[in-house]
Amino acid sequence: AMEMMKVRSLSTSPKATGFQNYFDAFVDDQSNYSIPKEEKEDGMIMEVVPYFIFLLTPIVFLLLIAVRKIA
Repeated sequence: AMEMMKVRSLSTSPKATGFQNYFDAFVDDQSNYSIPKEEKEDGMIMEVVPYFIFLLTPIVFLLLIAVRKIA
């Protein structure tokens, strides 16, 4: 299945997504593939942003309602 999912070439974008290296590691029997540190940090930041938005939105709405009732 991994061999079928491997990207042979991209006609629309020359930019690599990183999945090619991931699949190549398993095809070459390197089961201890690790993500480079830069990619880990970028991924963690992008995963945290939606949670902050979902947590802060109700708080902002409550503050706006409280300010309107006071004023």
